[in-house]
Amino acid sequence: MKQVKKVKRNRKILFTVVIVAIIICAAAIGYLWFANQSRDNKYQSTLDTLEQQYTDYTTLVENTALPEGWSESTLSALKEKALNAYDVSEITLYQNAVDGDVEAQKKIGNSETAKSQPETVTVYTQILKNLNAYPENLAKLAINDESLLAFVADYPNQKDKNLAETEVPVLEGDMTLINSLKAADPRWGYLPFGNSLFAQSGAPETALSMVFSYLLEDPKYSPAYFALWAPEFGYDIEPVKENDNIFGGASYAFGVNYTPLPGYEAYVNDSLSQGSVVIAELAAQDGSDNNNFVVIPMADENGNWVIYDPLSSELKKTVSPDDIKEQLVNVYAFWR
Repeated sequence: MKQVKKVKRNRKILFTVVIVAIIICAAAIGYLWFANQSRDNKYQSTLDTLEQQYTDYTTLVENTALPEGWSESTLSALKEKALNAYDVSEITLYQNAVDGDVEAQKKIGNSETAKSQPETVTVYTQILKNLNAYPENLAKLAINDESLLAFVADYPNQKDKNLAETEVPVLEGDMTLINSLKAADPRWGYLPFGNSLFAQSGAPETALSMVFSYLLEDPKYSPAYFALWAPEFGYDIEPVKENDNIFGGASYAFGVNYTPLPGYEAYVNDSLSQGSVVIAELAAQDGSDNNNFVVIPMADENGNWVIYDPLSSELKKTVSPDDIKEQLVNVYAFWR
Protein backbone atom coordinates (compact mmCIF):
# COMPACT_ATOMS: atom_id res chain seq x y z
CA MET A 1 0.00 0.00 0.00
CA LYS A 2 2.78 2.39 0.90
CA GLN A 3 4.52 1.51 -2.36
CA VAL A 4 1.42 2.42 -4.38
CA LYS A 5 1.10 5.79 -2.65
CA LYS A 6 4.77 6.49 -3.31
CA VAL A 7 4.36 5.75 -7.06
CA LYS A 8 1.31 8.02 -7.27
CA ARG A 9 3.18 10.80 -5.49
CA ASN A 10 6.15 10.45 -7.89
CA ARG A 11 3.81 10.60 -10.85
CA LYS A 12 2.27 13.82 -9.54
CA ILE A 13 5.71 15.32 -9.07
CA LEU A 14 6.77 14.28 -12.57
CA PHE A 15 3.57 15.66 -14.01
CA THR A 16 4.10 18.93 -12.19
CA VAL A 17 7.71 19.15 -13.41
CA VAL A 18 6.61 18.50 -16.98
CA ILE A 19 3.89 21.14 -16.77
CA VAL A 20 6.34 23.67 -15.28
CA ALA A 21 8.88 22.85 -17.99
CA ILE A 22 6.27 23.32 -20.69
CA ILE A 23 5.27 26.64 -19.18
CA ILE A 24 8.89 27.79 -18.98
CA CYS A 25 9.57 26.75 -22.59
CA ALA A 26 6.42 28.44 -23.78
CA ALA A 27 7.39 31.60 -21.91
CA ALA A 28 10.89 31.50 -23.36
CA ILE A 29 9.57 30.95 -26.85
CA GLY A 30 7.08 33.75 -26.36
CA TYR A 31 9.77 36.06 -25.05
CA LEU A 32 12.06 35.29 -27.96
CA TRP A 33 9.23 35.78 -30.42
CA PHE A 34 8.29 39.08 -28.81
CA ALA A 35 11.92 40.22 -28.68
CA ASN A 36 12.38 39.25 -32.32
CA GLN A 37 9.20 41.07 -33.29
CA SER A 38 10.28 44.16 -31.32
CA ARG A 39 13.69 44.06 -32.98
CA ASP A 40 12.17 43.63 -36.44
CA ASN A 41 9.71 46.43 -35.73
CA LYS A 42 12.63 48.65 -34.72
CA TYR A 43 14.45 47.91 -37.97
CA GLN A 44 11.30 48.48 -40.00
CA SER A 45 10.46 51.69 -38.16
CA THR A 46 13.94 53.09 -38.75
CA LEU A 47 13.85 51.96 -42.38
CA ASP A 48 10.51 53.71 -42.89
CA THR A 49 11.96 56.94 -41.47
CA LEU A 50 15.09 56.71 -43.64
CA GLU A 51 13.11 56.05 -46.78
CA GLN A 52 10.77 58.98 -46.08
CA GLN A 53 13.73 61.30 -45.53
CA TYR A 54 15.26 60.17 -48.82
CA THR A 55 11.96 60.63 -50.65
CA ASP A 56 11.59 64.15 -49.23
CA TYR A 57 15.11 65.06 -50.31
CA THR A 58 14.89 63.65 -53.83
CA THR A 59 11.49 65.30 -54.29
CA LEU A 60 13.00 68.65 -53.30
CA VAL A 61 15.89 68.19 -55.73
CA GLU A 62 13.82 66.98 -58.66
CA ASN A 63 11.11 69.63 -58.22
CA THR A 64 13.49 72.59 -57.95
CA ALA A 65 12.51 75.01 -60.72
CA LEU A 66 14.89 76.71 -63.13
CA PRO A 67 15.77 80.18 -61.76
CA GLU A 68 15.47 83.11 -64.12
CA GLY A 69 18.65 83.58 -66.14
CA TRP A 70 19.99 80.09 -65.43
CA SER A 71 20.73 77.47 -68.07
CA GLU A 72 19.16 74.02 -67.90
CA SER A 73 22.62 72.44 -67.99
CA THR A 74 23.77 74.25 -64.85
CA LEU A 75 20.63 73.31 -62.95
CA SER A 76 20.93 69.68 -64.07
CA ALA A 77 24.57 69.58 -62.95
CA LEU A 78 23.67 71.04 -59.55
CA LYS A 79 20.83 68.53 -59.10
CA GLU A 80 23.14 65.65 -60.01
CA LYS A 81 25.67 66.83 -57.44
CA ALA A 82 22.96 67.12 -54.80
CA LEU A 83 21.60 63.63 -55.46
CA ASN A 84 25.08 62.09 -55.45
CA ALA A 85 25.77 63.71 -52.07
CA TYR A 86 23.05 61.65 -50.39
CA ASP A 87 24.36 58.57 -48.57
CA VAL A 88 21.93 55.67 -49.10
CA SER A 89 24.10 53.10 -47.31
CA GLU A 90 21.97 53.24 -44.13
CA ILE A 91 18.82 52.51 -46.13
CA THR A 92 20.51 49.45 -47.60
CA LEU A 93 21.76 48.35 -44.17
CA TYR A 94 18.34 48.55 -42.50
CA GLN A 95 16.62 46.91 -45.46
CA ASN A 96 19.03 44.00 -45.15
CA ALA A 97 18.34 43.81 -41.41
CA VAL A 98 14.59 43.72 -42.03
CA ASP A 99 15.21 40.92 -44.54
CA GLY A 100 16.94 38.89 -41.82
CA ASP A 101 20.58 39.55 -42.70
CA VAL A 102 22.41 38.62 -39.47
CA GLU A 103 25.53 40.61 -40.37
CA ALA A 104 23.46 43.73 -40.95
CA GLN A 105 21.68 43.20 -37.64
CA LYS A 106 25.02 42.80 -35.85
CA LYS A 107 26.32 46.00 -37.47
CA ILE A 108 23.30 47.92 -36.24
CA GLY A 109 23.57 46.37 -32.76
CA ASN A 110 21.82 48.37 -30.08
CA SER A 111 22.00 51.65 -31.95
CA GLU A 112 18.93 53.77 -31.35
CA THR A 113 19.36 55.96 -34.43
CA ALA A 114 20.73 55.67 -37.94
CA LYS A 115 23.87 57.46 -39.09
CA SER A 116 23.32 61.10 -40.05
CA GLN A 117 23.65 62.36 -43.59
CA PRO A 118 26.81 64.26 -44.64
CA GLU A 119 26.77 68.00 -43.97
CA THR A 120 26.78 68.59 -47.72
CA VAL A 121 23.19 67.29 -47.88
CA THR A 122 22.10 69.96 -45.40
CA VAL A 123 23.91 72.62 -47.42
CA TYR A 124 22.43 71.48 -50.74
CA THR A 125 19.00 71.57 -49.11
CA GLN A 126 19.63 75.14 -47.99
CA ILE A 127 20.69 76.20 -51.48
CA LEU A 128 17.90 74.42 -53.37
CA LYS A 129 15.18 75.82 -51.14
CA ASN A 130 16.34 79.35 -52.00
CA LEU A 131 17.92 78.84 -55.42
CA ASN A 132 16.57 82.08 -56.88
CA ALA A 133 18.89 83.95 -54.51
CA TYR A 134 22.03 82.53 -56.15
CA PRO A 135 23.71 83.76 -59.35
CA GLU A 136 24.31 80.95 -61.83
CA ASN A 137 28.06 81.56 -62.07
CA LEU A 138 28.38 81.38 -58.29
CA ALA A 139 26.61 78.02 -58.25
CA LYS A 140 29.11 76.81 -60.86
CA LEU A 141 31.87 77.29 -58.27
CA ALA A 142 30.24 74.61 -56.10
CA ILE A 143 29.54 72.38 -59.09
CA ASN A 144 33.19 72.49 -60.14
CA ASP A 145 34.61 72.26 -56.62
CA GLU A 146 32.37 70.92 -53.84
CA SER A 147 34.74 72.24 -51.18
CA LEU A 148 33.31 75.70 -52.03
CA LEU A 149 29.74 74.59 -51.29
CA ALA A 150 29.53 76.23 -47.87
CA PHE A 151 30.99 79.46 -49.30
CA VAL A 152 28.34 79.49 -52.00
CA ALA A 153 25.54 78.64 -49.55
CA ASP A 154 26.32 81.66 -47.37
CA TYR A 155 26.01 84.09 -50.29
CA PRO A 156 22.54 85.46 -49.36
CA ASN A 157 23.89 86.45 -45.94
CA GLN A 158 27.02 88.06 -47.35
CA LYS A 159 25.99 89.53 -50.71
CA ASP A 160 25.82 93.12 -49.47
CA LYS A 161 29.29 92.93 -47.97
CA ASN A 162 31.61 95.78 -48.87
CA LEU A 163 34.88 97.16 -47.59
CA ALA A 164 36.03 100.61 -46.72
CA GLU A 165 39.75 101.09 -47.21
CA THR A 166 40.22 101.24 -43.46
CA GLU A 167 38.75 97.74 -43.14
CA VAL A 168 40.92 96.01 -45.73
CA PRO A 169 42.16 92.73 -44.22
CA VAL A 170 45.87 92.10 -44.18
CA LEU A 171 47.50 88.74 -44.74
CA GLU A 172 48.77 86.42 -42.06
CA GLY A 173 51.76 84.12 -42.21
CA ASP A 174 55.34 84.35 -43.43
CA MET A 175 55.68 86.92 -46.21
CA THR A 176 59.07 85.50 -47.20
CA LEU A 177 57.13 82.58 -48.69
CA ILE A 178 54.41 82.37 -51.31
CA ASN A 179 51.08 82.22 -49.48
CA SER A 180 48.36 80.10 -51.06
CA LEU A 181 45.42 82.50 -51.42
CA LYS A 182 41.97 81.90 -52.86
CA ALA A 183 39.54 84.24 -54.60
CA ALA A 184 36.67 82.47 -52.81
CA ASP A 185 37.83 83.44 -49.34
CA PRO A 186 35.05 84.80 -47.08
CA ARG A 187 37.26 87.79 -46.23
CA TRP A 188 36.95 89.14 -49.78
CA GLY A 189 35.20 86.59 -51.99
CA TYR A 190 31.71 88.13 -51.61
CA LEU A 191 32.85 91.61 -52.66
CA PRO A 192 31.07 93.01 -55.73
CA PHE A 193 33.73 93.03 -58.41
CA GLY A 194 33.45 93.86 -62.08
CA ASN A 195 30.22 92.36 -63.33
CA SER A 196 30.08 89.62 -60.69
CA LEU A 197 31.72 88.74 -57.37
CA PHE A 198 35.38 88.67 -56.49
CA ALA A 199 35.17 84.89 -55.93
CA GLN A 200 34.21 84.50 -59.59
CA SER A 201 36.44 87.01 -61.35
CA GLY A 202 39.19 87.88 -58.87
CA ALA A 203 41.83 85.39 -60.04
CA PRO A 204 44.21 88.07 -61.50
CA GLU A 205 44.05 90.15 -58.32
CA THR A 206 44.51 87.11 -56.09
CA ALA A 207 47.52 86.04 -58.15
CA LEU A 208 48.96 89.54 -57.82
CA SER A 209 48.43 89.38 -54.08
CA MET A 210 50.42 86.15 -53.81
CA VAL A 211 53.28 87.58 -55.86
CA PHE A 212 53.46 91.12 -54.48
CA SER A 213 53.03 90.22 -50.80
CA TYR A 214 55.96 87.81 -51.31
CA LEU A 215 58.28 90.05 -53.36
CA LEU A 216 57.57 93.15 -51.25
CA GLU A 217 57.31 91.13 -48.02
CA ASP A 218 54.27 93.18 -47.05
CA PRO A 219 51.02 91.66 -45.70
CA LYS A 220 48.95 94.68 -46.75
CA TYR A 221 48.85 93.40 -50.34
CA SER A 222 45.91 91.09 -49.80
CA PRO A 223 43.41 90.17 -52.53
CA ALA A 224 41.02 92.67 -50.91
CA TYR A 225 43.65 95.39 -51.37
CA PHE A 226 43.79 94.72 -55.11
CA ALA A 227 40.02 94.35 -55.25
CA LEU A 228 39.78 97.99 -54.19
CA TRP A 229 42.70 99.14 -56.34
CA ALA A 230 41.79 97.49 -59.66
CA PRO A 231 38.50 99.33 -60.35
CA GLU A 232 40.33 102.67 -60.33
CA PHE A 233 41.84 101.67 -63.69
CA GLY A 234 39.09 99.46 -65.06
CA TYR A 235 41.05 96.28 -64.44
CA ASP A 236 38.11 94.71 -62.61
CA ILE A 237 36.19 94.57 -65.90
CA GLU A 238 39.11 93.94 -68.22
CA PRO A 239 42.35 92.77 -66.53
CA VAL A 240 44.14 92.31 -69.84
CA LYS A 241 43.60 95.08 -72.39
CA GLU A 242 45.29 96.02 -75.62
CA ASN A 243 48.63 97.65 -74.73
CA ASP A 244 47.77 97.49 -71.03
CA ASN A 245 47.08 94.94 -68.31
CA ILE A 246 46.66 94.79 -64.57
CA PHE A 247 50.08 93.19 -64.08
CA GLY A 248 52.00 95.99 -65.76
CA GLY A 249 49.88 98.62 -64.04
CA ALA A 250 50.42 97.10 -60.60
CA SER A 251 54.15 96.65 -61.17
CA TYR A 252 54.52 100.30 -62.12
CA ALA A 253 52.36 101.45 -59.19
CA PHE A 254 54.07 99.34 -56.51
CA GLY A 255 57.68 99.17 -57.69
CA VAL A 256 58.03 95.58 -58.84
CA ASN A 257 60.03 94.61 -61.94
CA TYR A 258 57.91 92.99 -64.64
CA THR A 259 58.21 91.53 -68.12
CA PRO A 260 55.28 90.34 -70.28
CA LEU A 261 56.12 87.26 -72.34
CA PRO A 262 54.41 85.09 -74.95
CA GLY A 263 52.59 82.05 -73.65
CA TYR A 264 55.19 79.38 -74.27
CA GLU A 265 56.69 76.75 -72.00
CA ALA A 266 60.24 77.90 -72.74
CA TYR A 267 59.54 81.43 -71.48
CA VAL A 268 58.16 80.09 -68.22
CA ASN A 269 61.18 77.85 -67.64
CA ASP A 270 63.62 80.61 -68.58
CA SER A 271 61.97 83.07 -66.17
CA LEU A 272 61.94 80.54 -63.32
CA SER A 273 65.61 79.70 -63.89
CA GLN A 274 66.43 83.40 -63.43
CA GLY A 275 64.60 83.56 -60.11
CA SER A 276 61.46 85.31 -61.31
CA VAL A 277 57.96 84.47 -60.12
CA VAL A 278 55.56 83.84 -62.99
CA ILE A 279 51.85 84.50 -63.38
CA ALA A 280 50.50 82.42 -66.25
CA GLU A 281 47.24 83.11 -68.01
CA LEU A 282 45.53 79.82 -68.84
CA ALA A 283 42.76 79.45 -71.40
CA ALA A 284 39.43 78.28 -69.98
CA GLN A 285 38.87 74.59 -70.66
CA ASP A 286 35.14 75.08 -71.24
CA GLY A 287 35.76 77.20 -74.31
CA SER A 288 34.61 80.44 -72.65
CA ASP A 289 36.68 83.59 -72.29
CA ASN A 290 36.92 83.14 -68.50
CA ASN A 291 40.66 82.55 -68.42
CA ASN A 292 42.38 81.70 -65.17
CA PHE A 293 45.59 83.20 -63.79
CA VAL A 294 47.90 80.99 -61.73
CA VAL A 295 51.15 81.64 -59.88
CA ILE A 296 54.23 79.55 -60.75
CA PRO A 297 57.07 80.40 -58.33
CA MET A 298 59.36 77.47 -59.15
CA ALA A 299 59.94 74.15 -60.88
CA ASP A 300 60.82 71.02 -58.93
CA GLU A 301 63.82 68.75 -59.48
CA ASN A 302 61.93 66.91 -62.22
CA GLY A 303 61.08 70.04 -64.14
CA ASN A 304 57.43 70.05 -63.07
CA TRP A 305 55.85 73.39 -62.26
CA VAL A 306 54.63 74.19 -58.74
CA ILE A 307 51.32 75.98 -59.22
CA TYR A 308 49.19 78.09 -56.89
CA ASP A 309 45.70 78.35 -58.35
CA PRO A 310 43.41 81.08 -56.93
CA LEU A 311 40.31 79.24 -58.14
CA SER A 312 41.19 75.79 -56.78
CA SER A 313 40.69 74.53 -53.25
CA GLU A 314 44.13 72.85 -53.35
CA LEU A 315 46.87 74.71 -51.50
CA LYS A 316 49.21 74.04 -54.39
CA LYS A 317 49.85 71.36 -56.96
CA THR A 318 52.70 70.08 -59.10
CA VAL A 319 51.97 69.84 -62.80
CA SER A 320 53.96 68.63 -65.78
CA PRO A 321 54.37 71.45 -68.32
CA ASP A 322 53.14 69.02 -70.97
CA ASP A 323 49.76 68.89 -69.25
CA ILE A 324 49.01 72.62 -69.45
CA LYS A 325 51.32 74.11 -72.10
CA GLU A 326 48.49 74.12 -74.65
CA GLN A 327 46.47 76.31 -72.26
CA LEU A 328 49.15 78.99 -71.94
CA VAL A 329 47.93 82.33 -73.31
CA ASN A 330 50.29 84.87 -71.73
CA VAL A 331 53.13 84.78 -69.24
CA TYR A 332 54.12 87.54 -66.84
CA ALA A 333 57.45 87.44 -64.98
CA PHE A 334 58.08 89.43 -61.76
CA TRP A 335 61.20 90.02 -59.69
CA ARG A 336 62.82 92.51 -57.29
